Amino acid sequence: MMASMTYESMLIEWEGGRPKSLGAFALGFVLLAACGDSEPTAPVADDEVTVMTRNIYIGTEVASLLSVNSLLELPTKVAAAWANVQATDFLERAAALADEIAARNPHLVGLQEVSLFRIQSPSDFLTVNETSATEVALDFLDTLLDELDARGLSYRAVATSIAIDLEAPMRVAGGLLDDLRLTDRDVILARTGVAISSVRSGNFTTNLNLSPGGGLPTVTLPRGWTSVNVTIGDRTFRFVSTHLEVPEFDPDVQVAQANELLQELSGEQLPIIFVGDFNSAADGSSTPTYGNLIDDGYTDVWTQGVGLTCCQNSDLRNPTSLLDKRIDLILFRGDFEVLSAAVVGAAPGDRTPSGLWPSDHAGVAATLRLP
Repeated sequence: MMASMTYESMLIEWEGGRPKSLGAFALGFVLLAACGDSEPTAPVADDEVTVMTRNIYIGTEVASLLSVNSLLELPTKVAAAWANVQATDFLERAAALADEIAARNPHLVGLQEVSLFRIQSPSDFLTVNETSATEVALDFLDTLLDELDARGLSYRAVATSIAIDLEAPMRVAGGLLDDLRLTDRDVILARTGVAISSVRSGNFTTNLNLSPGGGLPTVTLPRGWTSVNVTIGDRTFRFVSTHLEVPEFDPDVQVAQANELLQELSGEQLPIIFVGDFNSAADGSSTPTYGNLIDDGYTDVWTQGVGLTCCQNSDLRNPTSLLDKRIDLILFRGDFEVLSAAVVGAAPGDRTPSGLWPSDHAGVAATLRLP
């Protein structure tokens, strides 16, 4: 295999060519991380459904990447972000997440930030023969499914939307370069035996546009949604999962994304369960999105206590929970009856053996009687 090129030599060869994604990788990484309840029991009746929503966290503090002012800075900062992903150890966290799912045996799980990391060595980020990285370094989806399988649980990914898919150079040993590629996915898991049809997904037409500075071009950071029709017994409903934009850069983008999805669902005749990381505080303190969802006819399953879901420290090692807002939601439209709801992954005992929280978010699980 050809030896990795040094960053400086690649800059010489670049001669004005356009890198694969310039500062976009750094910005996308940042936005992904921007970031005594009753326990639902495993349903046994054909007229009940248990669902979960879970942002499983990219695994790193990457706010420093926003300060990238030139291409020269990018490889060192990407390397630091990758080191943090490894330090927050998704292999260990996936076991805790699988335990959460095993404890509730949900029919459906809406997952956000289901990251896929791929590496290319040597880097060709600055060459005219650029190709995308394909060697898998860490796949959150496969890892979580393996942990579920190890517990005797059979789940499958039934719908996937790809949001950010970005690649950037990463400094490795000896000052050489590899390329690191991040693909961000939203995924719906369904328990084997649950009847699924009408699989749909999409990306929003309104997305955040940001410039990393230093003369690097403006980039667009897409987000999206997934949905399936689900039949349990003789009842059918639509299950929708999404991950909306963080409000810190431009709250209007998030509001527009939510409104776009509400329009998509406006003609749906089936009952709807709508889950996700909405990035809009349920107390109305951040954006109008939560209120707009309720005004459009959706009901929140959460009625007891504050139900905080975000956010722990980026290294996931804070000894006491720092959750201070509720942005991960399960909503519904139709004549469902909420039988139980719980925040999951928020108690100190939910941490991994090494002291990691399962995610920087807590999740929400609920059991509903179908209309």
